[in-house]
Amino acid sequence: MVAINTCTRVKSDRYYDSRGRINTNDVGATLLMEYIKQQNLNPVQDKLLTPNSIENADFFRNIWDVVECGIMVLDVLDNGAEYRFAAFNPAFQRMSVMPTETLLGKTLKETLPDTVVKPYRVKYIECVRTGKTVSFEEQFWVDGKQSWWQLDVAPLRDENSQVHQLVIKVKDITTHKAEIEERQVIQQALQGNEEYLRNQEQFLRSIYDGAQNPFIVVDVLENGEYHYAGWNKAAEAITGIKRQEIRGKTFEDIFGAIEAAKLRKHYDKCVQLGQTKSFEDFFLHDGQTFWLLTQLHPLFDNDGRIYRIVATCIDISERKRVEEALRISEARFRGLVENANDIIFEYSADGKFTYVSPRIVDIFGHQVSELIGKQTSSNVHPEDVVKITALSKYVVETGKKQEGIEFRIQHQDGRYIWVTCSVSPVLDSLGNITAMQGILRDIHEKKAAEESLQQKAQDLEQALQQLQRTQAQLVQSEKMSSLGQLVAGVAHEINNPVSFIYSNLEPAKSYINDLLHLVYLYQKYHPNPASTITEEINAIDLEFIKIDLPKLLTSMKMGADRIKQIVLSLRNFSRMDEAEYKEVNIHEGIDSTLVILEHRIKATINRPAINITKQYGNLPLVECYAGQLNQVFMNIIGNALDALEERDLKRPLADIEILPSYINITTENNNKYINIKITDNGSGIPPSVQKRLFDPFFTTKPIGKGTGMGLSISYQIITEKHHGDLQCISSPEQGTTFIIKIPIKQG
Repeated sequence: MVAINTCTRVKSDRYYDSRGRINTNDVGATLLMEYIKQQNLNPVQDKLLTPNSIENADFFRNIWDVVECGIMVLDVLDNGAEYRFAAFNPAFQRMSVMPTETLLGKTLKETLPDTVVKPYRVKYIECVRTGKTVSFEEQFWVDGKQSWWQLDVAPLRDENSQVHQLVIKVKDITTHKAEIEERQVIQQALQGNEEYLRNQEQFLRSIYDGAQNPFIVVDVLENGEYHYAGWNKAAEAITGIKRQEIRGKTFEDIFGAIEAAKLRKHYDKCVQLGQTKSFEDFFLHDGQTFWLLTQLHPLFDNDGRIYRIVATCIDISERKRVEEALRISEARFRGLVENANDIIFEYSADGKFTYVSPRIVDIFGHQVSELIGKQTSSNVHPEDVVKITALSKYVVETGKKQEGIEFRIQHQDGRYIWVTCSVSPVLDSLGNITAMQGILRDIHEKKAAEESLQQKAQDLEQALQQLQRTQAQLVQSEKMSSLGQLVAGVAHEINNPVSFIYSNLEPAKSYINDLLHLVYLYQKYHPNPASTITEEINAIDLEFIKIDLPKLLTSMKMGADRIKQIVLSLRNFSRMDEAEYKEVNIHEGIDSTLVILEHRIKATINRPAINITKQYGNLPLVECYAGQLNQVFMNIIGNALDALEERDLKRPLADIEILPSYINITTENNNKYINIKITDNGSGIPPSVQKRLFDPFFTTKPIGKGTGMGLSISYQIITEKHHGDLQCISSPEQGTTFIIKIPIKQG
């Protein structure tokens, strides 16, 4: 409201021209003139133009708030090239088709299409150019209804006599325009002649009699009685009664007391409300049932009394028959569904139940109302969630039915019941999947019998299958912990023979050196041995053996060293059997992981080796689950290697040599926490993928190369097991950094 505040601060002579008349080229004066007209006041007698009142800001603020016409103030920008909304009075806010708060402070170009603004802009430019008030009318449509506004655009000048604002008075003249059009129509009708009226009557009669839908005209008597005035040929066809037979007769005369009572109820309601009323009803004719949708239209005389009702009818018999057939079909289908021994269900695209048959109560004890709106996996055994997730994913991706999937659902009492499930997609007319429908069958007894038979077979072959049962228990119950024990055991078993070999290499080297020295002495003191010995020396290439045998022993020692290093790394890496926190050296775990991944790091025929840089800080021993933490290192470093290998496959060898791939590992002590940063210079991770990076089963790798569980498990190990934090920082083509933060002491 900047213009209003400015207006109320100027001197009183600002509101008068050279002849002493009110100056209407001002916001305050415009408001004042409109208020005088609205209140039918005398500005002199009512003392509206005294200096005290004119210079009073509250005086004009009150007028601004109560004046009935809309007032809008525009700032003139760039000498009239553009205009900005500066203020709206309450009356304009009520009549505006757009929220004024979205316009305030913005230009015409910023808020409205050019096609809408163009006619207004022309008038605004004319007002700025001439410095005079410009008036015009504008027609527009709102929600399908025609509206008219009268706009008076007045210029407001600044101290330099430049037009810096436009004051626009807006008045809704829609009703006035309608009255003019109505008078024109009446005048045109009065100017007609009898022939015109006859033509109009003939025209209306042709519509009345030619319409396919029944038209019924009923006179409303002053005593409230209803008499038929007539109906058209379509009504004759449905009722079988000629129009001549119904004129002047009542409902009871034509249809009898029962049907008349129903009709009278609707007609009475129409008269009582004084507006159109619709209803559906049926009647019998020639042994057939006809359904009609009827609309009653009241006609008013000059005194406002309803003297006639015109009824228009639409035959909806076919629609009613279809609805009844659908009702019967739905009832039959519902009966089949609700009485079936299996559970029939439907769920939406977001995995929430929209329908479950009542059989759910008998099998699982859950009420239908408890399940509607819940996720399909809400009562599924945790170990089987992967199954139903894969089931839904398969159906969505292929659009095909999937059946025979077995999993467990929890009963209300807590026990789990085995079921087999079939799921089919529900498609719309465009072939898009809108929902899923399926059937659950209770196979608990079958599974119990199978388990019993399996147990008996296992009892009979206990000795033979002891190893298989042990392995199954390792996979099912021990999982990664048992795998750690297995790796540790293998490492131990390898370590014993390797240690034996390694410890005997030095004595073997000493013996061989002694033998070679002995050969040397034989050659020195017996230079001419028997021909048989000479031939054998040449055959075995004794000189080459003397040179190569020490090298062979050195290579064996290097190999044994490498095996010992790998065994040590495996033992460090496989600490998954440790069920309690232990203080460990984090650097040893990282180094062990790198040793295990050495085959992926070293150079290949297609690329040079991936550079590994380690910047280890001074870390204390950290309380943690060492094996699980090593698993995190393996997942993150393994993913980094995947990203680098994928990128290098797309780069020529020359580019790889210029910008080699690398992984940098940094550790630091941060008071009560340690930070581990693992950075690669790969292609980076898009923001859309980063949002789901730690979600279970989410993977961007091809099928068969990733389950989508590595980072999810890593996140769980860091945040839940170690009460730490795992973050990913990445940008496209800028590489990726994973930051692991865990406390030095747990608890």
